Amino acid sequence: MRTRKFESEGLVPLGQGGEKRVFVDPKNEGRIIAEMRPGLNETLRQMKGRFYLTKIAHLLFPDNIPDIHQVTESADKIQTADTDRIAHTEGQSVLQEGVEFSNASDRREQKKGDEYWDRGYRMLNKELKEGARDLEKRLEGFGLGDCIDSFVANFSRGKDGNVYYLETFRPWTVYSDEVAFLGFEEEKLKSAIQSMADERGRRTANEYLERLLVLFKEEKKEKAKK
Repeated sequence: MRTRKFESEGLVPLGQGGEKRVFVDPKNEGRIIAEMRPGLNETLRQMKGRFYLTKIAHLLFPDNIPDIHQVTESADKIQTADTDRIAHTEGQSVLQEGVEFSNASDRREQKKGDEYWDRGYRMLNKELKEGARDLEKRLEGFGLGDCIDSFVANFSRGKDGNVYYLETFRPWTVYSDEVAFLGFEEEKLKSAIQSMADERGRRTANEYLERLLVLFKEEKKEKAKK
């Protein structure tokens, strides 16, 4: 477990999007640290729920979902999530270069970014083939389809040949005046967990789900008081 505060200043992101920037853990090249962009913070219960739901997904799909190790919020409200690192394919790397160019202030750089993005997008689709859609269907069958972002850039093919979903799993969404429904289908997920052959994994997944549902009830109760 990482006990030190993560300092991203001066580090080059491995990848970035509208919600977060992702860095290789300076102390562990086998892991990444996703840092939420300022102003997009989740509640602490959401963060914990994301941790538990991603843990469950990893237990159900160990060859397709990177393991998550911790979520943290620093004293200055910077939220991070530490997960296993899946090396970028060539298509992912080109696509990320496109993102970097697109964020430039110079219009010529932005145009170059569009070209990189289009090329990376095509390359990534070719690398994934039908793998991303097949994985998405399997996740949907286990009740996890609504808590993922199915955009192609969130998938990659590992060196082992497996297709991976790279993001963590959203347990629910909090609005200013209410808590939305759970981001997953509870009964389907319970059934999927019960079908696990590994008794220890099944017991662990059930424990994670129980904790997640308690957090959700607490979130709803707190919002109802306001």
